[in-house]
Amino acid sequence: MKKNILIVTTTYFPDLGGAGIVAKNISEELLKNEYKVTVFCGSKVSKNEEINGVKIIRINTSKYLSPWNINNYYNPSIETDFKKVIENNNIKIIHFHSIQGLGANLIKIALNKKLKVVVTMHDFWWECPMLFLNDEYLSSRPAKPHQKYCTGLISNKQLLKRKKYLYSILKNKRLTVTTVSDSMKQSLEYIGLPDSSKFISIENGINQNLIEDCDNRFETNNNFRFAYFGGENTSKGFGMIFKASKILKYNYKNFEIHCFGIHRPFLKQILNYDLLKKHKIYLHGIYDNYTLPSILSQTNVVLIPSQIFESFSLIARESLLNNKIIISSNMGGLSEIKSKKHLTYIKNSSLDLAKKMFYAIKHFNKLNKSPTSIKYITLSDQVKLFINIYEN
Repeated sequence: MKKNILIVTTTYFPDLGGAGIVAKNISEELLKNEYKVTVFCGSKVSKNEEINGVKIIRINTSKYLSPWNINNYYNPSIETDFKKVIENNNIKIIHFHSIQGLGANLIKIALNKKLKVVVTMHDFWWECPMLFLNDEYLSSRPAKPHQKYCTGLISNKQLLKRKKYLYSILKNKRLTVTTVSDSMKQSLEYIGLPDSSKFISIENGINQNLIEDCDNRFETNNNFRFAYFGGENTSKGFGMIFKASKILKYNYKNFEIHCFGIHRPFLKQILNYDLLKKHKIYLHGIYDNYTLPSILSQTNVVLIPSQIFESFSLIARESLLNNKIIISSNMGGLSEIKSKKHLTYIKNSSLDLAKKMFYAIKHFNKLNKSPTSIKYITLSDQVKLFINIYEN
């Protein structure tokens, strides 16, 4: 009989968050492998529900997410709830993803109970409350002398206390740590996380059900359609979309930019009608991953203008495998994607982003015929690798 697994994550669908999307994918794939899966996650409200057969237990962590709040990394207030979930669901394996607001003390509880414990790192939270570490030049490598970035949020004393506590957990020999890409693992080694050379790199897997040979035509009498999936997160480049659009429209008029992952998009579209119309931008809500092929079938180019170190970028790979051209900042894990359909621009330059958008429009047919072969693993293979860790 297969063991009961608990997935712990800061966010879970329909709440936004890249790690939450990965946690959802893994949870549902584990379910297909006949594991009983429970998710313990942060949210704006506390409630229990079920999504696609996965039991979800949401805890209100909204007041603990501030980086300067000690409960961001050490949160005794939810320990009782966490212990009840373990006991009531006969949990034997716990897989932690992003845990800001939930607290790393939950990992100590799991280890003390002699459970199998896996931690997957999606960002640099274990080093600093700044989830993504970039120097002032926005290099694709995280800033090593990053003290000033971290202490911009908390004091030197608080940072030292935080680091000492989190490092003590990472040094536990019974803990298995994975990362989502080779770039992420190398970066964690570069900044000096304890035992990071022993971290296991397991890429985020691609759900084969989301891959279709999407029709990718462009008729000159139609608007050229760009899509962006980063929500209103400025670190994902939401602001750059507006700047690039303003520049692009001086050279080309017939285009649209569709932004997905927006909270209350209809209301915001009405309130900001003139601004959005001026920039040819359309807002859309949070989407279920299963609708991605449908969205991409109406898209010519996907924009990934991240201004932070991307640990992986699932949407970039999903887009390419759906025969889409992508334009990205080439930050972090994005730099691992080698394809003629992957255009990159100068980091933090909305002017160069606009230039690449114009290039994609003018050379669309040529780019569209380019091969889309990229290195990736399937979601099924990713989960098999995790099951091997769980069971050994």
